[in-house]
Amino acid sequence: MQDSYIVAGIFIASLMTYLTRVLPFVFFRKKEPSSLVRYIERNMPVMIMVVLVFYALKDVKSIAALDRSAPGGAAGMLFNEIAGALFNTDSKALLSGYIYGLGGRDLLKSDIANLYKELQANVEAGKLLTQQQQFIGVRGPKLSFL
Repeated sequence: MQDSYIVAGIFIASLMTYLTRVLPFVFFRKKEPSSLVRYIERNMPVMIMVVLVFYALKDVKSIAALDRSAPGGAAGMLFNEIAGALFNTDSKALLSGYIYGLGGRDLLKSDIANLYKELQANVEAGKLLTQQQQFIGVRGPKLSFL
């Protein structure tokens, strides 16, 4: 007797779960989504990412923007985007840009460790101790600009 109640309960719960998943497709299969729904489905992932990135950066003391190229010798694109986003905010984060991977070179763990050491030194000094844009992993002397 007890087992039949358990089996019946599982069956009813499974049936209700299935119906709540299937019925919207049955009733709304021919209906076109509204322009608001289309707008949300098109832009929601970007909106969520923007909120998450800025929430993560709100209390940061130092930011390193890692770019794969310096287009036309200018600062990297990610560096420019972050600098522009932080321009009219109360954030006093120290922003430095790093260009890596030039000539197909790999970004090594030692490069990342050195980058973190530089960021920590900048935070402790309260200002940038190096150039604002630097190259990682290039041959020869350490290169930088800005």
